[in-house]
Amino acid sequence: MRGNKEIGAVGAKLYYPDKSIQHAGIAYGIAGIVGNLLSGLPYGTHAYFEREAATRNVSAVTGACLFARREIYKEVRLYGRRKLQSCL
Repeated sequence: MRGNKEIGAVGAKLYYPDKSIQHAGIAYGIAGIVGNLLSGLPYGTHAYFEREAATRNVSAVTGACLFARREIYKEVRLYGRRKLQSCL
């Protein structure tokens, strides 16, 4: 992220207590539908093209665990409960 100015934020893959995926990125799709990617995928199960293990671009990441460059953080003011709106 340090050397690539095109990256605005980096998120983590988060798990539920039962080890299924809670968050693995957020997708913004056709007709304005937004959803968590791979949510509920059981631990040890592989998704299409092993997407659960791949580094990839997504529309947004959850505010529960993200890292953003200081300039981006200040620009969009990720304060309070406007995380998703700010990223999109």
